[in-house]
Amino acid sequence: VALSFGDLSENSEYDEAKNEQGKIEARIAELKAILSRVEILDSESLTTEKVQLGNKITIKNVATGDTATWTIVGSQEVNVKEHKISDESPVGLACMGHPTGDIVDVDAPNGSVQFEILDISK
Repeated sequence: VALSFGDLSENSEYDEAKNEQGKIEARIAELKAILSRVEILDSESLTTEKVQLGNKITIKNVATGDTATWTIVGSQEVNVKEHKISDESPVGLACMGHPTGDIVDVDAPNGSVQFEILDISK
């Protein structure tokens, strides 16, 4: 379509189409990179000894006593409404590798917050 507008050197539609094509190609490359690193977790292989990707954890804010339950997922699966947080988030990262009963320090914008890991489940 852009070619029908005449001289390509002064054709803004052509330039815009080329820019859009570049964006799409960059997104395709990004998705290919993500897919190349995908690892499917077998729920049977999950353990509850220590927090790991795929676990559901219940944590308690040591200072306030408030509790929350989260599922630890990869960064592409994060959904706060479904209580899914990334293993790279401050809370997820702090909890990874810790067993039930451990108290972890989470670096937050307003200072460090301590959480106790109350439960780890599949």
